[in-house]
Amino acid sequence: MSTQDGPVVCVSYLASAELWSVTKFPTANQGAAIRSVEHSIAADGPMASAVLAALEVPTLLIANRIGGDEEGGRVGRWLQQHHVPTTAVASAEIGTP
Repeated sequence: MSTQDGPVVCVSYLASAELWSVTKFPTANQGAAIRSVEHSIAADGPMASAVLAALEVPTLLIANRIGGDEEGGRVGRWLQQHHVPTTAVASAEIGTP
C-alpha cells in the first residue's frame, strides 16, 4: 500500500444547467414569467470538485464528454474558472447534455 497522496476523484455526469428566477411558482400546467436566468452546471461531482479546488485540495473530475456547442463552451469555461481538472473533453460530434 502506498502512502503517497493522490487527488480526490469525483465521478459524475456533467451537463449544462440554468437557474431560473420567477416571481411566483406556477400551479400545475401553468407558466410563470422568468425574471432572470443564471447559467450553471450540473451535477454534484463538478460542484464538489470546484470546492476542493478552491480549498487547494488536489482533485480530478471524471465525467462524460461535452459538446462543441454553446452549452459545452459555457461548461468548459466554468470548469476552467473554478480550476477543475477533468477527463471531460469537448467533441463536435455530440451535444452537451
